[in-house]
Amino acid sequence: MIEDLDQSWQRVELRHLVALRAVATAGSFRAAADRLGYSLSALSGQVASLERLVGQPLVERPGGRRAISITPAGVRLLEHVDEIAARFVAARADLEAIRLERSELRLGIFQSAAVRLLPRIVGHLSRVRPDLALELSERADDGALLEQLAGGDLDACFAVLPVGPGPFATAHVLDDPYLVLAHADGPLAARRTVAPGDLVDLPLIDFREVRPAHHGRQRLPRGARARIAARSDDSATIHALVAAGVGVAVLPELCIDTRDAAVRAIPFDPPVAPREIVLAWHRDRHPDGLDDVLGAVRSSLRAPA
Repeated sequence: MIEDLDQSWQRVELRHLVALRAVATAGSFRAAADRLGYSLSALSGQVASLERLVGQPLVERPGGRRAISITPAGVRLLEHVDEIAARFVAARADLEAIRLERSELRLGIFQSAAVRLLPRIVGHLSRVRPDLALELSERADDGALLEQLAGGDLDACFAVLPVGPGPFATAHVLDDPYLVLAHADGPLAARRTVAPGDLVDLPLIDFREVRPAHHGRQRLPRGARARIAARSDDSATIHALVAAGVGVAVLPELCIDTRDAAVRAIPFDPPVAPREIVLAWHRDRHPDGLDDVLGAVRSSLRAPA
């Protein structure tokens, strides 16, 4: 508890820790000062104050043109800084919700899930929590959403496992199977299932910068080289290119428009691991409406389309 800390540690402030983090990241006091908008003397003074408060040197200052380095004590302290900052972010978001005096949940969703999931989720939520307003943030993938969540700009977001390091708690909501999307008149059109090896000699339309784990070429047999016909990070564009006969693609089921007569969605045999979709939130917060949104997600997925 805070009251159990000695007085010097009670005087440690977030600005001291931010200064140390900046020095470690920038590699010099001058670069860190420029990054934070401080004078060099002010930045140096904050780090020196932190060293006095914790009673140990945190930065090695060899002088001259030699680079600074972080001491073992500094490295260990920095391991706690992100956690401390995450708690401040959570506190700020909680107090902001009280100040605004409104029932609102800021929900992030990636575009491939939005079209298929949001209408049913929002419809269900409007019946069980008509007082809860959703402020929606849509992004191409979940990386930007998780950054917003960690920074306190979202209350919850949809994400794909693994979510990576950060102050996150998650709840599983959906397994989204990967399917082969092929032209309706193409060489795979008559197939009921497709094996990964069947894609080796076909032109592949693949993702460019979306997580490598989701790339279609990851489904090819080990050592096989993909024949890439085109790359895009927009699943609708990939879908359109398949419909135009440019090549085949591997897409999660949520990304596929099954009403498009120009394409066929074919399951893998043997099946490949699905895309695991979760609802994520800041582990140090439980915003109003979170349980209602999670319940709405699960209920809408159980209900018939």
